[in-house]
Amino acid sequence: KKKKRKIADFADRLKERYAVEIFLPKPALPLAQVDIEGRPAAGPSDAGVVIVEFSDPFCPACRAAHETVLKVKENYGDRIRWVFKDFPLETHKGAGKAAEAAHCAEEEGKFWEYQDKVFKAEDKPATDRLKAYARDLGLDRQRFDACLEKGKYRSQVESDVQEGREAGISATPTFIINGEMISGRLSFEAFKAKIDAQLEDN
Repeated sequence: KKKKRKIADFADRLKERYAVEIFLPKPALPLAQVDIEGRPAAGPSDAGVVIVEFSDPFCPACRAAHETVLKVKENYGDRIRWVFKDFPLETHKGAGKAAEAAHCAEEEGKFWEYQDKVFKAEDKPATDRLKAYARDLGLDRQRFDACLEKGKYRSQVESDVQEGREAGISATPTFIINGEMISGRLSFEAFKAKIDAQLEDN
């Protein structure tokens, strides 16, 4: 690494001394393709921009990015389609169960509202709290509890994680904007630049 750094520093000094022009365009990264069929989505299916979010409900960076995500959805409305896929990390105990709980809430049309409660929690809610969130949202208590206890959506969550890994995802949050994969917490301005460029192209 030190050797590479010295070579890069030497090249930078040469650029300062001599007129260097780079004519080759920066190569585009290969587009990522993931299956979004049957996953929670907001926005029209024919929207010009599709954003797929891979996230972990207990990941600090994901929670920090959540407010920005809400702002993006609010500002772009029907011009974008937002799709959510689960990627709970093994290091975050209980994150997988929280992800499953959101899908149990989805059965009654409350996925986004439920997810919002989990992402805004100050701690990592255990099963009892996950059930309490369902009651707060007016969900059918018996139906939700049975869904969560049986692990009805465990295989779906695991499938998302596996697909994410195969696509090259190793950290959360990761966003795929019309096929372009970007990892890490993005600012609203960064989202805006990417989305506006895609909308112009379309």
